[in-house]
Amino acid sequence: MEGTEDLLKMSNNLYNVALFIDYENVYLNLLEENRNVIRDGFFEKIREWCRKNNRRLVKIAVYCNFDNEDLHNSFHQSLLQSYGVESIHTSNQGKNFADLQITIDVLNAMHLNNNIDEFMIMSNDKDMTPLLNNIRYNKRKVSVITVGTKYNDAICSFSDEQIKYEEVYKESVSKPYIDVLEERIEKNLLNTFDRNKSNYTGDSSKSFQHIGFEYFCEMQMKLCNLMIYEVYNCIKNLNYNGKIVFYNYNFKGRNYIGICPYAVRDYLKTELGVEEADFITLDMKSKMLDLYAKYRKDKN
Repeated sequence: MEGTEDLLKMSNNLYNVALFIDYENVYLNLLEENRNVIRDGFFEKIREWCRKNNRRLVKIAVYCNFDNEDLHNSFHQSLLQSYGVESIHTSNQGKNFADLQITIDVLNAMHLNNNIDEFMIMSNDKDMTPLLNNIRYNKRKVSVITVGTKYNDAICSFSDEQIKYEEVYKESVSKPYIDVLEERIEKNLLNTFDRNKSNYTGDSSKSFQHIGFEYFCEMQMKLCNLMIYEVYNCIKNLNYNGKIVFYNYNFKGRNYIGICPYAVRDYLKTELGVEEADFITLDMKSKMLDLYAKYRKDKN
């Protein structure tokens, strides 16, 4: 077991790191691969990566035009704050100025805070090269985190170290936050069903209020601050693990798809007359990929 002196020595040798993320650049690159930093657990893993590499991550700031439909509708900034991440909206009349704002904030931090030993810039954009060069000129270490293969070699040439996104992604964490959100969606479904069941039992004059699949997904997007395609991804996993089921029901002469906890199948059959044949299988993976494709198309 390490003694107090050894622990103090290790602590004193840590490098204080500030991470500045061109979030829209990262988000768009991952969107091309049907991925996002939340599903990948990036914010949990970058902290673990830094810990293993003798770095103390003292600041994470992300810069993005949060008016992008999938980010805006899910109140994505609120989700980022759950990670202790500072989010800066960088759009003025449709013009994104993330690179300029990052440059201003990094230069201010560099000249006003002597406690930051290393600046990490996460971006594939070659427009960051003057900033990288300026950081090195001022005798501070600068590293870049690149995403995928569509990065400009210049940003690597002007940095002291290149860290690839996949290197961070390989880190193992005990419980990614996406798992917490998945559990929350499952709990929300169970609570909603129990509430509807209680209202129905307490007033026999009312018809049972089924939980519409699409309506439920939209509600979870807002309640969990999770992009709609990731809500679908969570529901896909819950269905695969036998925790939820889908079924057909009729309301005012129209057919709809309902969603419910697997444990209440018998209640639907015995109390509401849902037939075994009404329970259906949905190709959730295709639905999720269709949503990814929709938002990619909107960006092009």
